[in-house]
Amino acid sequence: MVHVLPRLEGEDLAVATATSREVSALHSDFTTLELELKGKAPQFKVRQVSKRKFALSVEGSFDEIGDLFLSVPYVGDRGLAFVGGELVADHFYYGRPWEISLKRFEAQLEGEEMIFVFHPMYERYEYMVDLEYSGLKPDFGVADTFLKIDPFRFETERRGVLVLGSKPER
Repeated sequence: MVHVLPRLEGEDLAVATATSREVSALHSDFTTLELELKGKAPQFKVRQVSKRKFALSVEGSFDEIGDLFLSVPYVGDRGLAFVGGELVADHFYYGRPWEISLKRFEAQLEGEEMIFVFHPMYERYEYMVDLEYSGLKPDFGVADTFLKIDPFRFETERRGVLVLGSKPER
């Protein structure tokens, strides 16, 4: 949704890379538009290689989108991402999912997989005191290690350009 103030009166709105339609406004002083942004996102595939190792492949171009974000919800010590055997990103667990912009790796991912390796946390680690204090320490039960990796999630960022106050030629 896009809310425009002041209300557009007799003016057309040109939207590049999107289709728009006017919907009920929040207030009579606004014009409210619902936008459907266009652009084909790359295709992605995640496969589990082992208990703590995953491979991501991406096919297609990022040209028609702003970005493709990967969110990895996990509980463990840390996660590492490699492309072509080189470490390209890492994340230390602090209670939030690991979020990665994939567009910056577009050239590296051409014909290559991004390999994710997750390390478990050990109950004997000194920082467990901090996790316990913040309510983030998992229940180890009888085990001395903990690692939980939930399904990877992807979010496509699409961009558009709004041109206000001019009537496009018909």
